[in-house]
Amino acid sequence: MTEFYTVPEVAKMFRVCEQTVRNRVNEGKWQAWRDGRQIRFGPEDIEAIRAQGQKTPTNISKEDKRKRNKQLRNLPVFAQ
Repeated sequence: MTEFYTVPEVAKMFRVCEQTVRNRVNEGKWQAWRDGRQIRFGPEDIEAIRAQGQKTPTNISKEDKRKRNKQLRNLPVFAQ
């Protein structure tokens, strides 16, 4: 089963405040997915952030984000 991380967990992992994590996701600098108002990070998102380092942010289209969110919402972990 895949483990997903919350904003506080990612903030602690990268030693930044929670608002910084939210800002970077909203600006499109960090990959993440939303389930309603909640932000979640998968292992591939964490690896992308680590690999990014000081590189320019990856730009993901809104359509791709929506498609990915829809797929992730159907996972048994988050399905209601």
